[in-house]
Amino acid sequence: MTSQQVTPTSGTWGSASRSGRRNWFTGGFFYVLYQGAQLVDEFKADSSTSHVVVALSVTIIYGVSYILLPYFSFGWSLPRKLVVLGWLFGCAAVNQAVSENRGAQFAYLYAMVVAAMQLPSRWSLPLNGGVLALVLIAHPEPFSENWWTLALVVTSVTLMTTVMGKQIRTRIELQHANEEIARLAVAEERSRVARDLHDVLGHSLTTITVKAGLARRLLETGADQSRALAEIADIERLTRQVTSEVRATVSGYREASLAAELAGARVALGSAGIQADMPHAVDNVPEKVQPVFAYVLREGVTNVLRHSGAKNCTVTFGPSFLEVSDDGKGPVKASDGHGLEGLRERLSGIKGSLLAGPRPEGGFRIRAEVPA
Repeated sequence: MTSQQVTPTSGTWGSASRSGRRNWFTGGFFYVLYQGAQLVDEFKADSSTSHVVVALSVTIIYGVSYILLPYFSFGWSLPRKLVVLGWLFGCAAVNQAVSENRGAQFAYLYAMVVAAMQLPSRWSLPLNGGVLALVLIAHPEPFSENWWTLALVVTSVTLMTTVMGKQIRTRIELQHANEEIARLAVAEERSRVARDLHDVLGHSLTTITVKAGLARRLLETGADQSRALAEIADIERLTRQVTSEVRATVSGYREASLAAELAGARVALGSAGIQADMPHAVDNVPEKVQPVFAYVLREGVTNVLRHSGAKNCTVTFGPSFLEVSDDGKGPVKASDGHGLEGLRERLSGIKGSLLAGPRPEGGFRIRAEVPA
């Protein structure tokens, strides 16, 4: 299984949302259509050539700014977006000042739409409400039909785009959340496979190594040919078992058994010439704890076989604990290798803890505890 690095993007529609930018670019041309009608009214009015040129220039600048600036600023930071909005509101004010068309008062609407789409509601609503209030206060004909039309149109469109912007932001956040969940799922699956393979291969290969060494010594001395053949047959069985366990681990179907690990530990320790003192049944351990304790037992016995040089190994467990101890030299201190770290991850899933370190009387121990 592979993972793709997901980097969340900022902005209202997300700077990586090509479809969002394209939709904005397409929708912006509706402004051009409305402003085109406004320019026709300017030419029909009895205005001087210079006034028409100024009105035409201001309208074109505002139109181009309305289309392009939000297109590029979707992923910008909040301060930079506020600069863009300041420019757009300034263009709208100049457009209204130089235009002789009464419909030019609606030019503020486009800047307010950008504010509603790109800013959070707690920013856009006060900003647009303040701008609308100023426009209505400065209206030359208060409470006239045009005044009420301006108030209703601008208010309704601003509220509609605010809701739309919030929905788009929610959709983008949900998309980022889904991508992050997918990335974490891949990482968790990789961690599980690595942890399980370490546990499976570490113990099984150590047991195979011990048995192969015993069989070699028996064959070299010629002391017990039948036992040597039995050890070789057992090695063959273990290799098949490891192959099956690796397949099950990769497929995610493998579940450790405390009883099976207990029996396997007894055989592995006996093959290594280590006296094993351990219970014969696991009835006193709750079923939901047994799989985790099985991994603890496997890792503890593997460490005894590999590192301890011990003569005796003791395994004790109860409803809320499992301990593996030996009388060998062991490491000077516990090492947070893959094995112990994997056990801590497994135990954390059931709110358990792991202690590993030298014993005061000598030797080494690993103790796992879970809430009673």
